[in-house]
Amino acid sequence: SVKTGASSTTLTLPAHPVGTSPVGIEGGAASIEAKVPEGVEAFIRTESGLADSHVDPTRYLRVPGGRQTAGYAGASDRLEIKVSMGLGAFKLS
Repeated sequence: SVKTGASSTTLTLPAHPVGTSPVGIEGGAASIEAKVPEGVEAFIRTESGLADSHVDPTRYLRVPGGRQTAGYAGASDRLEIKVSMGLGAFKLS
């Protein structure tokens, strides 16, 4: 989990999650970029006030409740990312 206020943060998420690994990202007036390593399956749900969110649409397909990689549903080891932002920007690549 990461919780930050007024900051600029870059995160590289785990390359080898075990089971369904929850990731919580909370930001106030922040700029946050999270990177999921290639080959890692992930689901992302974002909640934001006035934040600008950008999730790579070529890697993360729109599904009910968020976006996910193509192999997420069948993966036993994967990331489940929840992002809550107030003001600022969030980018997932």
